[in-house]
Amino acid sequence: MWMTGTQGFEFPPMGSAAYRPVIWMSLNLPVEQERARELHSLAVVARLKPGASIQQAQAEMDTIVARLAKAYPQEDGGWGVKVTGLTDVRQLEDVRPALLLVMAAASLVLLIACANIANLLVARAAGREREMAIRRALGVTWHRLARQLLTESGMLALGGGAAGVLLAYGTLPLLKSALPATMPRAGEIGLNGAVLVFGAGVSLLTGLLFGLIPAVRPGGRFGLGSGGRTVTARNRTARLLVTVEVALALVLLAGAGLLIESFRRVLNVDLGFRKEHALTMRLELSKRSYPDGTRVRAFREELLRRVHALPGVQYAGTVSSLPMGIIMQGTEFVVEGRPETEREKPFADYSNTSTDYLRAMGIPLVGGRYFGESDGPAAQPVTIVSESLARTWWPGTGALGRRIQFDGTWSTIVGIAKDVRQLTAGGAPDSSERAAGGQIYALNHQLALSSQCAAMGRLNVLVIRTPTDAGAMAGAVRRVVAEIDRNQPVAGVATMERVVESMLDSRRLNTLLLGLFAGLAVTLAAVRVFGVASYAVARRTKEIGIRMALGVTPASVLVMVARETLVLAVTGAAIGLGGALATSRLLARFLYGVRPAEPVIVAGVAISLVVVVVGSGLVPARRAMRVDPMVALRED
Repeated sequence: MWMTGTQGFEFPPMGSAAYRPVIWMSLNLPVEQERARELHSLAVVARLKPGASIQQAQAEMDTIVARLAKAYPQEDGGWGVKVTGLTDVRQLEDVRPALLLVMAAASLVLLIACANIANLLVARAAGREREMAIRRALGVTWHRLARQLLTESGMLALGGGAAGVLLAYGTLPLLKSALPATMPRAGEIGLNGAVLVFGAGVSLLTGLLFGLIPAVRPGGRFGLGSGGRTVTARNRTARLLVTVEVALALVLLAGAGLLIESFRRVLNVDLGFRKEHALTMRLELSKRSYPDGTRVRAFREELLRRVHALPGVQYAGTVSSLPMGIIMQGTEFVVEGRPETEREKPFADYSNTSTDYLRAMGIPLVGGRYFGESDGPAAQPVTIVSESLARTWWPGTGALGRRIQFDGTWSTIVGIAKDVRQLTAGGAPDSSERAAGGQIYALNHQLALSSQCAAMGRLNVLVIRTPTDAGAMAGAVRRVVAEIDRNQPVAGVATMERVVESMLDSRRLNTLLLGLFAGLAVTLAAVRVFGVASYAVARRTKEIGIRMALGVTPASVLVMVARETLVLAVTGAAIGLGGALATSRLLARFLYGVRPAEPVIVAGVAISLVVVVVGSGLVPARRAMRVDPMVALRED
């Protein structure tokens, strides 16, 4: 066999890093599997002919499926084929909306930053109005003033853009380390030419656009006597920009609040098992070393005996498919006393387990008993089913003592286990039809030796429960495996807490990034309000002094300045509420247990934002209270 290396090859994007294949080999199916028509789990990759479309390929596959269903109605009837493009596979469908969400949040922060810069330049322009008028009176042309202002603002813009690039370059490793392992091509993320050109373009455009404000006033002329009207106009511009900032900040803050509450509810979902103090690892026995079911069973029993003897191990068990894993197993089954029909065949998730697996996973029973030592290979076959399966097929009468047939054997139901919730790739509890179908737990050693020798029988996920830190047992368990078979590899070593956390990585990252963007937006808005209020107090020092000289109390001055800030905050929040309601539906696919535009959350963040904004304006307002009327009246 010849093997060649590939650089950067990763197809398809699948599961966590622990499940990503590192070696690709040809599909050498046994003859019996090649001829077995009941297997329908093989994915096919094909390249379309030039000019062919996905729709044409789907039509051809539908024709093939119809022919197979007609020729083999028992085996292939009811099955279908779905043709999708490579960029439309499930993993990329989960990643794309998250990236668009982050891009939209970053764009809103960019708009707020631009409004902030514009506001600063507007205030700077008001301070230089007299300077510009004197220059014009001395004969300086408008074009020369424009060149000077463009040079100044251009240098500021380039400096800010360069600082932003350096900051992005420095924080890029932190971002990459926070990305979930399931994100395709995450290692290729970096600062490229397109990003640099975009950043430079936005910086220059903002700086140049608002840098010319000092050279222009209503009427298009300079004048020494036009200050009042110009200041008033620019003050209105500054207030308008502040209102826009507050509105955009509220949109981001409302989205972050919804995601945070959704993430909190996901964390509190009862998954049906206890993830604490549980260690898992995957062992797949090769056909060469374990050619038959007898040897597979002997290895599994010896492994469990030795692991259970380790100090600190409470329970140890094996299972063919672990909750939260990417490998799922299902089976059709027959309910005793229920007539079979072709249109409705009972189907459920199915796991081959050892005696103590349910205890090791911390899956409680809602009825009946666990598997016990009396349930040996020669004993009457028994099974445990989930409560949803029992509720579906034996409503009101109870499932205990009933019999079902799977794997060619009738088994008696002796226990009903609590439902185990799976998490989707997006980090939300799975509510699909299959997830609600229920679960069957079968004892490995009661299955036929041919089933124990099959692919799922060879796949054993070991689960260990300890009273303290389960992760500390990894080294000891590895040594046990090596003592039994030094050539047996061990993969996917992780605590159940980490397994669950890995399923939530994408949701956690989305919440974290949107929260950071929202925090940055609120900070920018608060700083801008502080600047506008400070500028307003500075411009009105003489007015405030006259008011206080006429008997106005400092408290009244504080209320006057704070009221203006409150008007800005409330107006911006009102506009932002409309924007939050309009965009909240876009967050629906990222939410769990939270309605888009949840009134309590949106109203809460709106009130919080108003409080922060008004609070940022109180410092200048308190400064206005301390204005000395005599000093203010002596001002030029």
